[in-house]
Parts: sequence; structure tokens; C-alpha cells
Amino acid sequence: TDPGFGNGQRISFTGAPDINQLSVNADLAGLTEGQHTLYLRSRSFPWSLTMAVNFNYGTALPVTWLYVRGERRQQLALINWATAQEFDADKFIVEYSRDGREYTSIGEVTAAGNSSSSRKYEFTWNGLQPGVNYFRLKQIDKNGNFSYSGIISIPFVDRNSAPVLMPNPVNKNASLLLPPSFEATHLLVFDAAGRTVWQQTIANSNSSHQLLQLGSLQKGIYVLQVKGKAGHHTIRFVKN
Repeated sequence: TDPGFGNGQRISFTGAPDINQLSVNADLAGLTEGQHTLYLRSRSFPWSLTMAVNFNYGTALPVTWLYVRGERRQQLALINWATAQEFDADKFIVEYSRDGREYTSIGEVTAAGNSSSSRKYEFTWNGLQPGVNYFRLKQIDKNGNFSYSGIISIPFVDRNSAPVLMPNPVNKNASLLLPPSFEATHLLVFDAAGRTVWQQTIANSNSSHQLLQLGSLQKGIYVLQVKGKAGHHTIRFVKN
């Protein structure tokens, strides 16, 4: 963090050296591994403008992520991502999970290698399963070092799917995805003792999405019952 004008660590030298040849040792003890910024200023009526230099401490990061996104297009999952810069990057492994914990590889994309400009990538997959599908990227550099992107989720329901609640656990609000054939009419939430603690009527039975505002619930385990014209479905969830 830039400490402000006059508050940085002073650099001592003798004589009047050529600033282009000036070499200074910086004590990096105590820094954590990862990306940092070195700010430099010279004293000049009263201070010069700031020069900021980004650097990695410890193992060099092979890529700097800009974003990782995912969306469903009919029966396909479309994963796209971009990097701001790459250093000796080799490839991206696309990983998939049904529960958000255990991942398996489903494909790979070759990286640009070395780049100081943004690069965009795309991966399409036809293995979506009913419910919530989780994806992440494992980026591997040419030396075998690797890093993971953030996790993205893609929900998927079709005519033969059951309703899906996401996220689970729930913090305040949750989304209920409804198959077109379910025709949901009413929602009920029961606590561990079987008491009704929340309910909501669905005005449009053909709706494919419902927002559930569950912030009033106490922390614990609950059961959501989705009543539809063709039957009922229950979903167990955790409220954080």
C-alpha cells in the first residue's frame, strides 16, 4: 500500500550518482508470496510523481486472471475466460464437479505462453447434468507450477429434472430453478421439528425461476417443499 508522500523508506547514497545506474537493495522480509507493488518517488520541489512497479514475491504467478465466466446454451456449457498477462504459461485444464468439492478434468486449452496483453479463451462442453454444475480452471506453466481460478456454477434443468435450489448453503436469498413441466404453485419451508417457518405462493405456475428471501430464518437445517400440479418435491438445505 502506498504510504503517501514522504512516508516511505528513505534510500541513502553518497555523491551524485547517475539515477539510471543507481542500484538499491530492498528488504522483502515478512512479505507473503504473491503479487505486490513497489512505489518509488524522488525528492523534487517537493516530490516527484509516483512510479509503481508490480512484482511477484516467491513463485512467479504464471497468469493474471481478468475473469472466468460460464453460461448454459441449450444443452451445452460455455466456459470463457481472459488473462491480463501470461508468463511461461503452458495450458489450462478445465475441471468439473457435481458437488463443488471433488473435481475431474474434462478438457484442456493451450495457453498463449508469454503475453503482456489480454488473451481470451473459450471451452464448450456437452456433459451438463440436471442440478448445479461446478467448473474451475487449473492453469499450468511450463515448469509444472499451477494455480486455480475461482469456481463458477452453471445450473441446468430440463423437462425431466427436479427443482434445484442454489446456493446451498443459503445465506439470505436463494434461487429456485423449476423445470417447465413441474408447474409449481406453492413453497413451504419446515424446520428440524417439522414446523412451517416460511411459505410463498407462486402466482405463475409456468415460471422457471423463483427468488426465495430466507434471511429471516435462523441458522440450521431446513426442508423446502415445492408443491406442483404434478406432485411434490422436497429439498434439504442449510441456512448459514
